Amino acid sequence: MSRRWSLLDSTDIKRPKLGSNATDIQQQNRALLVRLVRQYSGCSRAQLAKMSGLTQATVTKIVADLLAMDILQENGRQSAQRGRRATSLQVRSDRFLVLGIKLARTSFAAGVFDISGQLYEQIQGPLDPGHGPDRALQSIQKAAQKLKSLYPVRAVGVALPGPYFRRAGKIGLMTGFPGWEKVDLHAAFARMFALPVFLEHDAKAGALAEWYFGGHKPDEVLLYFLAGEGIGAGIISQQGVFVGSQGIAGEIGHMSIDYDGRPCSCGSRGCLERYCSSLALVADVQKELCRGAASCLKDVQPLTPQAVFGAAAQGDMLAQQAVDTAADYMGYGLANLVSAYDPGRIIIGQTMALGGQRLLSRVRAVLQQRLLPQVYTYLKVELSALPDAILSGAAATATDQILKDPAAFAGS
Repeated sequence: MSRRWSLLDSTDIKRPKLGSNATDIQQQNRALLVRLVRQYSGCSRAQLAKMSGLTQATVTKIVADLLAMDILQENGRQSAQRGRRATSLQVRSDRFLVLGIKLARTSFAAGVFDISGQLYEQIQGPLDPGHGPDRALQSIQKAAQKLKSLYPVRAVGVALPGPYFRRAGKIGLMTGFPGWEKVDLHAAFARMFALPVFLEHDAKAGALAEWYFGGHKPDEVLLYFLAGEGIGAGIISQQGVFVGSQGIAGEIGHMSIDYDGRPCSCGSRGCLERYCSSLALVADVQKELCRGAASCLKDVQPLTPQAVFGAAAQGDMLAQQAVDTAADYMGYGLANLVSAYDPGRIIIGQTMALGGQRLLSRVRAVLQQRLLPQVYTYLKVELSALPDAILSGAAATATDQILKDPAAFAGS
């Protein structure tokens, strides 16, 4: 690539735009059409116009540009109305490869994806909070550079736990892993790669993954509820991901649901992640086991969320109670989010989604109880079908930028 990218160039965080000019609109329309072609492979220009709401002339021009950029390809003809046959379109998925990196509290993952979300190869490993952020970044760099040496990636996306302050490029607090609040992540990842690098909060990245790769309708407001070691939310619509003034929109793990509740490391009390995260689930079960509660989990070491969900599925009463309680609190938090953002679809992802139908049914019951009937009737709540929405979301973060301006990434 002729231009050497810096991370500040690629994230454009210093001067957020207040309006949209013609170039912005063109990029948004281009990204929309590529997403539609990826989702409805083999569709025609006429079908794109109908699905997108753009004029036939606009679609024809954008498709011509995308064909010239080798983002789309024509693939035979399909039957159309009045006996005519229309040329079908497909995404050249392998044309642009991206590297996705996921940073979590106790682990990391890096993977190479194409712009259709297909995973080519992945490396993952543990992180020890006792070794500090510098060692963690070294482990991530080693894995990422290995993958980069094997595949011609064009951009890098990084998904970070929150609260992630976008403008400062820093994580405000990582529960159980202190020290990250002092790390300039813009500079740290810029030093790793001579490529455009895009950082995003993990829940927002998960929302992008569901938006691009989850097969959902392009006109719906989608809320991705990240329920892992921490809790977060990503809200996305046709206008893109909602980030807020500092980039911490959706940082609901520290939304208090009990003003005099459990103390949190953020300094507040009653934070949602203290009640329905995977760490909270395990801690609640361990607490009851220490009190002498009967359970098949009493000799399980180490105790994991997966073990709790497995025991619940086998009828263990302690495990079932713990899953139900976590699901209830999840429902309380989601009810607040529905009132604030009015999503049409909620996707629950990460570790707590392993609670399956038991957890999902309980969440739906709470929402039905706490929302207006007119609101709940049109709300879809489901579990994520993506193997790892956050790692896919890191890739989607880079993919999103490529699809907005493919020409900028076309060089070698």
